[in-house]
Amino acid sequence: MKPVSPTEWRALPPVPEDRQPHVPEVPSQTFLQLHDACDRNAYLFLRYRGGAGAHELHRGALGHDVFDRLLRILVASHRRAGGPDAAAGASDYQPSPEEAEDQAMAKIPPELGRDVLNEVMRERPELQVPAKERDALRYMVNNWCRGNTFDKRILGIEQTLTLQVGPYRVLARADLTEELRPRVCRITDWKTSFPPTYEEFVKQVYDEDGNPYWAGNFQLNMLAVLAAFGVTDDGLPLGNFDRYVLSLAFPRELRADGIVRREIEVTLPQLATFREDLELQIQRLVEVNVGERKWQPTPGNHCRYCTAPNACPLPPILRPESQLAEDADVTIDDLERLAANANFMASRSTKLKSRIRAAAERLEEENPGILDLGNGDRGVRIGRDLAYVFIPKDGEEIKDKAKLAEAMEAAANGAPFIREDHFRPTSGTSFEKRKVRLPARKQEPEPELENGGSQ
Repeated sequence: MKPVSPTEWRALPPVPEDRQPHVPEVPSQTFLQLHDACDRNAYLFLRYRGGAGAHELHRGALGHDVFDRLLRILVASHRRAGGPDAAAGASDYQPSPEEAEDQAMAKIPPELGRDVLNEVMRERPELQVPAKERDALRYMVNNWCRGNTFDKRILGIEQTLTLQVGPYRVLARADLTEELRPRVCRITDWKTSFPPTYEEFVKQVYDEDGNPYWAGNFQLNMLAVLAAFGVTDDGLPLGNFDRYVLSLAFPRELRADGIVRREIEVTLPQLATFREDLELQIQRLVEVNVGERKWQPTPGNHCRYCTAPNACPLPPILRPESQLAEDADVTIDDLERLAANANFMASRSTKLKSRIRAAAERLEEENPGILDLGNGDRGVRIGRDLAYVFIPKDGEEIKDKAKLAEAMEAAANGAPFIREDHFRPTSGTSFEKRKVRLPARKQEPEPELENGGSQ
């Protein structure tokens, strides 16, 4: 028999041709962000069409729709009556100097924000969010209206930016672009999550010399590259800028000076380097992923963002996401995500345990004795020395609470109390994990050859 060679986990074979996904001519920003960290995650994103939805994603989509609509209402309110761009649905805004002056110190009333939020939620019922997330959206929209002053020239709202890189047209949309000051553009990305602390943000986006990391925030850096070197919907550059302020804005927290922002400022020479990184990434996509059909998984802390972790070819022992809590660079944001994941998995584990119990009882009815663990217990093995065991439990239940209360009051005045009149015995079983000493399973004998010989 030929020995089986160990799997080359660092160089997995190409995916079968019939499983090779089609990379669209305009790959999404999310796809590129996943591909930047792990080729296999990008493959799974294409294969499973973005993966399952989530309340957080739906909350973010609703929030972005609300902020987008409010900004369009704001800008439209300053258009000249009957002007060509009076409609709030225009995709790009270039206000005149007079209009920009009128727009100074503009704020959006929170009452309008609440109305627009209700309107958007009614228009998009497919975006399911639970009651607690709807409440979070209400106070975030309130904070957003109270904590933002739009006193800068607005260049675009949900502005589409594109850049041709190799055979692909890289596309991204900026939530808000403004002329912060002469030759300085600010690109804002609204976030409905909790903000990182300032110290955590600095650690994520700057090196020891104070230079921005490319991976500090992939989305914002790519937006800046497209704003600097790409074009807008009309095929023209966004503007003539030397510096770009990349801003993450968090309406979850409102302070005296407005909603919390985490910002990083980059120059054109730095963006030129970022553009080279993007070109290298697209080259890997073209030559390795598409050309050779190789989508190598690369594990790391980013595994928690995997589209379909159970479909990853790496065994769990080679994926370090379970060790994230012990990572020296872990942030409170990381721990909150882990805690949410742990809570979600605990809930799923409880439901799975219930289904295992029901299936075990059904299996025992069809095949009596199948749950015998060999030590006098009934249950389902968990490895060598653990098992989910059916444990008999006896108890009592009250027959009638009102009559029991009357009898106890009478007993306090000297009347006899007969327990059996008010309680009935109950019996049942629980399904608990227990450490047990289990005998080894009996091995089925090898089938004998008809002639009794060997092959």
